[in-house]
Amino acid sequence: MRLFSAFVSVLLVCTTTATLPLRNDTRPIYKDRNADIEARVSDLLSRMTLREKASQLLQGDISNWINMTDNRFNATGLAWNMEYRSGQLWAGFPVDQQWIVEGIKKGQDYLLHNTTLGIPAFVQNEGIHGFLSGNATIFNSPLAFACSWNPDLIQKMGAAIAQEALALGVNQLLAPLGDLARELRFGRVEETFGEDGYLAGEIGYSYIIGDCIVCSIA
Repeated sequence: MRLFSAFVSVLLVCTTTATLPLRNDTRPIYKDRNADIEARVSDLLSRMTLREKASQLLQGDISNWINMTDNRFNATGLAWNMEYRSGQLWAGFPVDQQWIVEGIKKGQDYLLHNTTLGIPAFVQNEGIHGFLSGNATIFNSPLAFACSWNPDLIQKMGAAIAQEALALGVNQLLAPLGDLARELRFGRVEETFGEDGYLAGEIGYSYIIGDCIVCSIA
């Protein structure tokens, strides 16, 4: 219960400024940023059905309502995705960036205006060595980051990736990877910062700080 309550607390940050029809001419407590956090969590949980709670824990996919071959819109797919998989939306496709922007907007608008709770989603994408989208900037592999021994440069790179992501409406990057490359049978060795714990920590920290600087300005 505590874990789910913590997850709901994060959702409250996203829903504070969202627009919803008022219930009984009063603003829901969970939408009131000045209300006590525990009261907001309790209010939101009391309004959620079991299906809505499950939906918040599952990842949806923008391709459920936007065809990634020809950009056709699927209204039925959008409604299905938001009913069953509305917590996070995957938007990592190497296609025209405008397709992604428009698809994300359709998804978020639907959540805000066509669902009972009006909770916007976390929009996810890869960021392991660049933003995954058509014509986005691609950087070296993470192993090369570690070889640079240059945390300041990695911070600038993290900021550049975050800036490109936010421009398209993506607010959650799946990076960096903090595992160590001490077992070559591990399937993500190329995504690590090598085998040294201290170096991996410093590189990963710098990447995150770069992301956070951009997010705080936005």
